[in-house]
Amino acid sequence: LTTLEAIGTDNKDKPVHDIVLEKAVCFVDPFEEAEEELKKKREEERENANEKTGPVKEKKSMERKVYSTGVGKYINPTIKKEARKAEEQESIVKKKMKKSSGFGDFSSW
Repeated sequence: LTTLEAIGTDNKDKPVHDIVLEKAVCFVDPFEEAEEELKKKREEERENANEKTGPVKEKKSMERKVYSTGVGKYINPTIKKEARKAEEQESIVKKKMKKSSGFGDFSSW
């Protein structure tokens, strides 16, 4: 570090010579210390929240009913049938409204 600090800089605080780090050694992992501090802070916050509002209730995971296997296994089959009926009704309406447009007969060409 002392050699890095000894290198001169120009007007914009940029080093005069290019600096290349060839090797770096980490003696202590700073993330472990930070994680421990965060755990302590979170535990203190939970304790403070528990004192103020009472114990925090954990969310219960709602178990889903499986109707079939594969894609869409959680979808109720009666809902699927209703959706198909609605799609068929829409397609029937679209077929009735279909208009012919265009150039007509090209047999005279």
